[in-house]
Amino acid sequence: MRLSRSGIIVLLIVAAISLYALAGIAATEAEAAEYESLLAALGERAAELSEENSRLELELSRASEDETIERAAHSYGLVYPDEVIFQFAGGRDK
Repeated sequence: MRLSRSGIIVLLIVAAISLYALAGIAATEAEAAEYESLLAALGERAAELSEENSRLELELSRASEDETIERAAHSYGLVYPDEVIFQFAGGRDK
């Protein structure tokens, strides 16, 4: 079977389009794998944040409202008029 000149041209065009489509599919698969990896990392981060949120909620429920307010005020450098704050080299207030 012998192809005419126009048949060869059509065959080459179809082959080029097929190769272009295959390259696009490969690129899309690589991008999908990258997004799956990102999704897994974000899922892990969400789990970490959820765990930290639970811990903070528990800590908040254990602290009295006055203690919580005082701790927040101290973190902003606020003190009672007759209160003395000692700062140690480690940066912790006592």
